[in-house]
Amino acid sequence: MKTLYVSDLDGTLLTSEKKISDYSLETINKSVENGALFSVATARSFVSAHRLTKGLNINAPMVLMNGVFIYDKQKDEYLKYEKIEKESIHYIVKIFDKHKKGGRMFAFDGKKLIVYTVGDNLRNFAEEEDLENEYRKIVYVDDFMSHCDDYPVVSFVLIDSFENLKDTFSDIRDNPAISPCFYQDIYHPENYWLEIYSGNVNKATAVEYVKKYLEADRLTVFGDNINDLPMLEKADNGVCVYNAVSVAKRKANTLLSLTNDEDAVAKYMGKLFEVK
Repeated sequence: MKTLYVSDLDGTLLTSEKKISDYSLETINKSVENGALFSVATARSFVSAHRLTKGLNINAPMVLMNGVFIYDKQKDEYLKYEKIEKESIHYIVKIFDKHKKGGRMFAFDGKKLIVYTVGDNLRNFAEEEDLENEYRKIVYVDDFMSHCDDYPVVSFVLIDSFENLKDTFSDIRDNPAISPCFYQDIYHPENYWLEIYSGNVNKATAVEYVKKYLEADRLTVFGDNINDLPMLEKADNGVCVYNAVSVAKRKANTLLSLTNDEDAVAKYMGKLFEVK
């Protein structure tokens, strides 16, 4: 029986210093050598996910931006992606305008992300998400609607305090054509992220796609936060690290006694695959 193992990054596989420990790297790589089918599912784009997982033997397609993209690292190609429909883009921007919000609109040209940026509320955006390279281009614009036809739009991101974002989230949360995710930044607790995708996007749908693509029989996932809830519920075995938020722990089949800073995922994998 073939099992696919998929781990969230931030707060789960990554330490509080935003890195994979040497122990976790070695243990998971040995687990893969011993037969594990392993990947990651993250809110991050390919640029930062690729950097943070350098040296990690990922031998199954990666889930990026909470399920917007399925990326095959071994083939260096995107297997699929989900765009936001034009009507929904208009709806989102109208609510942004109502609340006088800027932010970022992510579009995809077939190879790289085009990140249209309006306003300055992203001053605390993670540095690794501001790098320009062959996979991402940052464009500062006055408004989103003038650019929504340039390329397929895949997401919007706002970062601000809870108080400054809660009304925007409240106005946007009940539209079935879109999928919003509103959660606290684990590295900067004063900040909240509001991420908006197509209604078809979540980690559960994405990991199920990877499971079927690889013809795996079972799915085990590791998570810690609100955006992990769909895949924790969908998996045959949803595993939470000890530092997970309470709502995630309630959805888990397995609750680990170790945190992300104690190599929880690697030690679980190492025991299963008899890593010495």
